[in-house]
Amino acid sequence: MGAEHGLQYGLDFVDTELGFMVAALLKAGHDKDTLVIIEAKHGQSPIDVTLRQAVSDSLYNATPGFKPNGSKTTDDVALVWLSPQMQQSSYKAAETYLLSQATPLEIVTLLDKSALAPLYGNPFGNNRTPDFVAVTVHGLIYTSGTKLAEHGGFFVPDDRNVALLVSNPSITAATVNDNVETRQIAATILNVLGINPKELEGARKENSKVLPGL
Repeated sequence: MGAEHGLQYGLDFVDTELGFMVAALLKAGHDKDTLVIIEAKHGQSPIDVTLRQAVSDSLYNATPGFKPNGSKTTDDVALVWLSPQMQQSSYKAAETYLLSQATPLEIVTLLDKSALAPLYGNPFGNNRTPDFVAVTVHGLIYTSGTKLAEHGGFFVPDDRNVALLVSNPSITAATVNDNVETRQIAATILNVLGINPKELEGARKENSKVLPGL
């Protein structure tokens, strides 16, 4: 099955499953009092397959402090965690090494702990935050296979713009061009249920707003 046929198969599958859900709501008589929200988990990059560049991620394994217990997640961006016991002693050497490999790894910007801490927490003392995030050239994916696209990066619209559909018989069909974020969905659900969104810790911390028009 070609990649384009695989995508069509996936879309057809989701469309069919949504049809089952809507049919069940109709049968139960809850189609009018249910708000249906559909959104994509993430985007894919590159959307334009002519920009695709496939690069091996093996050079990340040679990062100082990576062995014996480091890890990495490489999609169209690279997240690198050093071994916990090597983190602080090897951090500067690791940064120097990754910057020296910027050309073969197609790294445009290397985010270190000073850049990551305000966004996700300081990697020193927070093992959920990677030690480094390598932002790569648009179109690059770390793969040795035939995949056409990956996700997880910073590119707009490829990575960060996703579909969002809100449906209910009381809502007039329209395309809303306001800039919104997926984190507003939880606040919207609570609001529709008559619950103050600020009761959700994440909504308080991120000051999440209800989706416009709801």
